[in-house]
Amino acid sequence: RNQAVQKNIDGSKCWCDDDMFAYVQDDKLYLTGSAAASPGDECYKNETVKTFFEGKGNEIKEVVCGKCDGYGKSNIFVLMKDGSVWGMGSNKCKMLSDSKQKYYPDFIKIIPKGVNMIAANSNNVAMIKKNGSLYVWGKTLKSREKIYSFHPKRIAKNVKEVSISDAQFEGGTVLVYLRKNKVAYGLGDNSQHALTDKCKKGWNSKAVMLRKNIKHVYAAPHATILLDNKANLYWTGTQDYYAQYDWVNKKEKP
Repeated sequence: RNQAVQKNIDGSKCWCDDDMFAYVQDDKLYLTGSAAASPGDECYKNETVKTFFEGKGNEIKEVVCGKCDGYGKSNIFVLMKDGSVWGMGSNKCKMLSDSKQKYYPDFIKIIPKGVNMIAANSNNVAMIKKNGSLYVWGKTLKSREKIYSFHPKRIAKNVKEVSISDAQFEGGTVLVYLRKNKVAYGLGDNSQHALTDKCKKGWNSKAVMLRKNIKHVYAAPHATILLDNKANLYWTGTQDYYAQYDWVNKKEKP
């Protein structure tokens, strides 16, 4: 049944995902869920939370969760109002540091300043700098190869918004971004036509223009969702990845 985690929380200071619930109260950040659990733990109980950023919780702008791909722990990223980015959790894809440490139980500072927006999945972190440049790090976007780097690489300029989907079974990652001229672009896995038929069906390392006059963008596993200036919603790709696959014969359904 539904249970109240906490009362009297400011809705503008709450963030949630499948693996995480985060909220600010008493100028602290509270975390619960499997993303905040230690390695070996399934998740926290509803009444058990971790607290961070004591005395600085109200300075938090955004909290996002890099979901687990089903074979390890998730991670959590915090964007502060001063433009700094902090992270904790799994370092499997070098999303937190360049070290060999696999798990960080506490937040460490990743980017010192200058960030305006962040997004994450189990393989990558994306950030928009205050000058509009879009950077990505973690697993390479050039191919499906298991190549990881902690060093952010710029992939676009004049970007207003970014979203990156969960990766599933070493595939499925779709990154979509909106430039300041209201044109949406996407790159990544097009096996389910998430990037439309404008590019090849497999992996696309170069961004393809999706649509003009767009207000907001969102990336889902094997799908892209766009909202235009007239409140029209466009969906490309699959609405149910599991329904598109024949698990018995291990192949895509026609």
